[in-house]
Order: sequence, then structure tokens, then C-alpha cells
Amino acid sequence: MPLLNVGSAYRSITGSPIRFALRVYVPQQDLDAAYAPGIPRAMDPFTAGVHEFSEQLARLTDTSQPLLPPAGDPLWAMPFSTAPAGSRRLADAAGSGSAGASAASGGPASGGSADASSWRGETAAGGFAADGSPGGGAAGGESQTGGVPGGRLPGGAVGRVPGASPDVAGDFPVFHPTQRLRRSLRLFTAAENEDSAQLLPLLVPENQVDDAAQATSREAFQPVYTRESSYVVPLAWFAAFTPEDRVTSQHSGHEVHRLIAPADVAAARVKQAAKTVEDAARSVTGDTTDPGDLPEEAQQATAFAEDLIRLARWLDAFSPASLVSLDYGSVADRLQPDESPQDMADAVELLREGDFGSATAALRRIFVRWAPLAHLQQAN
Repeated sequence: MPLLNVGSAYRSITGSPIRFALRVYVPQQDLDAAYAPGIPRAMDPFTAGVHEFSEQLARLTDTSQPLLPPAGDPLWAMPFSTAPAGSRRLADAAGSGSAGASAASGGPASGGSADASSWRGETAAGGFAADGSPGGGAAGGESQTGGVPGGRLPGGAVGRVPGASPDVAGDFPVFHPTQRLRRSLRLFTAAENEDSAQLLPLLVPENQVDDAAQATSREAFQPVYTRESSYVVPLAWFAAFTPEDRVTSQHSGHEVHRLIAPADVAAARVKQAAKTVEDAARSVTGDTTDPGDLPEEAQQATAFAEDLIRLARWLDAFSPASLVSLDYGSVADRLQPDESPQDMADAVELLREGDFGSATAALRRIFVRWAPLAHLQQAN
């Protein structure tokens, strides 16, 4: 990362700029031992975001506190049903569970939609309601029915999502480790490769960085659960979602907008987009192998395909019981309803059909929509 952007990137982790995050929430059994103890303190994303912001401001104004984030952060949590596609997957599992139970008892099989409507608004495990707000569940990510995460669906039906624990029936919480300290240290590691690395101690004293590195050494082999970007959403991120993944919630009198989808669904979409973009670039370049000989449009398409492939590989590391959430910043809420996911889907489909001109126009609509925020990165 160029050192020119270190200040902006550092503030995106420790301060309050215009930022966007792609966050992965995983089921309880996928949490590493380093994070599992934080389950009793898990908070819904809204409460956790306010808590984190208040803590950031307190540390930035108190010179006696270290500038880097603390080593341990509470987990963020939401029910799997928060994602529209996750709710449908639970309903399908409920339907198959009801069918199995009815077949075993000799009774008629019932569909999953009726079951889903009756329990969708109930409190999920871990004390979080279906909309992500704190509920009355037991601490530690367990329900109050025998200590088993989740619960049984109405009528005794058992519906399980692939990738979830075999003991999980019905809705269940998924958790997000923020890893703020680890991500901050990764930023400084990247910046040390720049020619002006001697300016880094002006941001954070070197001894604080060393101490923090030791505190997070146990995380060396753990996945990164967050990707962040300042001022604009990377183009590839939109390929992971469709307009149906939009989730709108009320928080402190304001609408909060997110795109949330199961991780495996998002990964499949990104893979398909990568293949389509690669095929489109190959149709333009033919047998040309030297990147320097490629037309500018083909170079851009190749670079975009590489971004999509990297994103797909990251999403592939998580189970089908995980969710990926694109959280919009407060300023970007003014762009809602954001049509970028639809424009991206249109561009991919048009590329598949060979209509390069219309596909370019669809992508240009995304750039034009986000240009006002992109300009703020260079503003005084």
C-alpha cells in the first residue's frame, strides 16, 4: 500500500472516516479457540459498531492510552436468518425436516414456508433477534433448551443448514471476529516496504507496534474475517451480491443498509463473474500472452478478473453456514437504494452474451454513482 494512503488507511481502522467493510460471520463451531471465549460478550453489529466507535474516540483523545486497538475485541453476532437467502435456506431445511418427520409418523408432509413464518421473528440463540437486535437468549451462544445452540422448529421439525453443527436445528447465530489489532499491524507491515517508512513512527511509536505484534502472534494462521476499503466499495465486491440480498434495518432513528448473503452463494457468484470476465478478455486478446501488447480494455478486464478470483478464494475458505455482509458507511446510505449489484449482474450477463458495449455502460453507471465519494479521498 502506498505510504501516501497510510494515513487514510490507519484512520479507517482506528478513527472514523468514510469506510466500507466486507465482513464474514461464521458459526460457533468454526471459531478458533482464540475467539470462542468471547461468545458470551458477543454483540449485534449495531451495538458493537457504536461501542467500537466510542472506544476509538476515547483512545484518540486520551494520550495515556496506546494508539493501536486493543488485542481483544468482543465478537459481533447476527442470526443466520438475517440474510434473505439464509432465511430461505432455513425454510427449505424446515420443509425437508417436516417432511421427514411426517413420513416417519405416517402423517402428511408440510411445506417449510409456514414453519418459517412462525419462528422467523423469535429470539435466536445467543440472545439476538432475527433482525440482529439484542434478545432474551442465553449468553454464550446457547439457547435455554438443553444448552443446544439454536432450537427446534415448530411441530418438532428439525431443519439443518449444510456446514452448521449437527446439533443445530433451525436458526442459529454466526459470529464475526473484528481482528482490528491484527489488521492494523498488517497495514504497518505493508507500509514498511515503502521508501518513506521512517515516517511510520510519527503515527504509532515503534515499541507499541512490537508489543501489539506479540499480542497477536497466536493469530498468525487464522483467516482474516474482514476486508475494508475507504471512500469507495471495490468493484469486485458487488459481484458477490444481488438486489435481493439487501437488508434494511432501523438503528437510532436511521436506516442502515447492508447486503448479506451466505458465503458459499457469494463465492459461486464471484467465480462465475471471474470466468465470464476472463472469457471476455480472452476473446479480445486472442493468443496474445505479453501483457504489454494487450489493449487497455483487455488489461483492465484481466486485472478485474484477478480481483474476482482473489475474492472468490477468500470466500471459499468459509463454510456454507457462514454469512458475508457488505456494510455501507453512513455517508453511502445516501446512495440507497444502491443499484450497483444489479448493474454488476447486468454487466456480467452482457459480457456472457458478447455485448461488450452495453456491459461497459453498466459498469460505467457504477463508477459514476460512486464518483462523488471517490473524490473525497483526494479532498483537502
